[in-house]
Amino acid sequence: PPAKNIRRLQVEGLLTDSKYKPLQGVYLLYFRFLDAQPGSRELWQSSMYVAVNDGAFRATLDVPESAAPRGSQGLRVSAEAPKGTGWIVKSKPYFVQVGSFESSERARELMSGLSPKFSRAFIAVSKLGAHQVRVGPFDRKADAEDAAGALQTLGHEVLVLREDR
Repeated sequence: PPAKNIRRLQVEGLLTDSKYKPLQGVYLLYFRFLDAQPGSRELWQSSMYVAVNDGAFRATLDVPESAAPRGSQGLRVSAEAPKGTGWIVKSKPYFVQVGSFESSERARELMSGLSPKFSRAFIAVSKLGAHQVRVGPFDRKADAEDAAGALQTLGHEVLVLREDR
């Protein structure tokens, strides 16, 4: 378990080369910790080697409590590749699934019926052939949950998902 004055955070993301080909192996990444408010100053920084499997990585970071006190509004963590490597680091985005259908026609019908507020709707086809109507991507879970709440208010059954590559 982490020490008393340390918070343990999980950071997940995707690491690709400059042509968006998923990387495989162990890579050095830099992590910046910022207050949840947009435009906030950096609170802490760290670097570590992370294992990458088919582009996906998960890092467990120990952050001093002083960098993110428990009563704070939250913490944003960004992962960055070392300059000059050509690697691209992206967070695993969140999506809101609004429906899943065998029929592509039913999926298109639902998608076209969504309000213009959900202009980022699209249809994803699962490995099993289901046509899933999704809204997103969202970088932050809270933003996906806000969209999910708005869709529920309109009578849709929703599911907040995270890209799982």
